[in-house]
Amino acid sequence: MRTPRTLHIGIVGLGAIGRTHVRVLRIADPTVVLSAVDPGAEAAAAARSLGITHYSDLDDMLDGARLDAVVVA
Repeated sequence: MRTPRTLHIGIVGLGAIGRTHVRVLRIADPTVVLSAVDPGAEAAAAARSLGITHYSDLDDMLDGARLDAVVVA
């Protein structure tokens, strides 16, 4: 039997679709760890309100978040 493990998923873009992906992923698996990258001015505040780690540069997220998967929104 496999031991379940926490998935680390990155979201590229925190517009309306990216925020929807965050909500759906949380419903599907509340243990998932999410990070997001979006250089937009409102993105950091959106990430804080969603309780996720924010990056403004894609390479920084890919290097620092140890992701299992990435969703491009």
